[in-house]
Amino acid sequence: MTWDSWITRWLPHLAERGLKADTVRKAELALRRWQAYCRKLGLGPGQVSCDHLESFVAELGRLPGKSGTGVRQVSSLNGDVSALRDFFQGMVKRGLLFQDPTLTLFTPRPPEPTPRSLTVEQVELLLVQPDPCTPLGVRDRAILETFYSSGLRLAEVRLLDLHDVDLSERCLSVRRGKAGSCRVLPIGRRLAEALEAYLRRSRPGLFPGPGEKAFFVSRYGGRLDKNCFNKLLRLATKKSGLKLHVTTHMLRHSCATHMLEGGASLEDVGRFLGHQCLRSTMIYTRLSSEAVAREHRRTHPRSQTKEDQP
Repeated sequence: MTWDSWITRWLPHLAERGLKADTVRKAELALRRWQAYCRKLGLGPGQVSCDHLESFVAELGRLPGKSGTGVRQVSSLNGDVSALRDFFQGMVKRGLLFQDPTLTLFTPRPPEPTPRSLTVEQVELLLVQPDPCTPLGVRDRAILETFYSSGLRLAEVRLLDLHDVDLSERCLSVRRGKAGSCRVLPIGRRLAEALEAYLRRSRPGLFPGPGEKAFFVSRYGGRLDKNCFNKLLRLATKKSGLKLHVTTHMLRHSCATHMLEGGASLEDVGRFLGHQCLRSTMIYTRLSSEAVAREHRRTHPRSQTKEDQP
């Protein structure tokens, strides 16, 4: 078999596993680059060693970044390596290769970024900006409250359907989470009030069609696209006077951080956010610890500098 036939057979398998279209596209790009590299060296599928892969990864690292200048970020490079590992492991499992050449392949891990979070006061200021006297304002308040109260990702909020929200039972079902995961979340009092107001005073006035399943709809009655969510958040941020670039994911970060600061366990927050592993949640403990350290430096007499002391 040729590299082209292997890759062509492999890509549909990625989609069947529930990976996003963008993830499949990036994997295909990495594998096609590998195919071109092997063609240049005259390497067939049974002739690959870890040395070849390391040389290929080094070549990928010299490609320009997204801006067209400099080198690619480590995270992008590791995404390519992950696609290669996945591919070769799949070939071994199918009996097409005897040994996986990526077993000893090493690439540096990028530093875990500390997520940016808003304070409770900043969130409260942001959430009250949409006009509660207009259908769109009521909808926008409900959307912002959903991001913060439930910690949902943008795609998860956008894909909510009417039957996913059960206000009588105070629960919200995420049926199309990351990698196809599902979870059920509680609806708190403030979120319930915002969603009830939206269903009663806003959604009917946006005239969704009789078969429209989307929970949040646009002024034209259809499902909102990603740009609409980002636009309403930019407008709310501007009206609030916050000198920050607030994103929907920052509201998710704020939800997690405030839950941990309120005493929630790491495991509970991870399940609430839909994390597949605890490591993803642990970045929020670092953020909470930094907040504690700042407060300690500000208030504890043994931590203050002479300039800080009254």
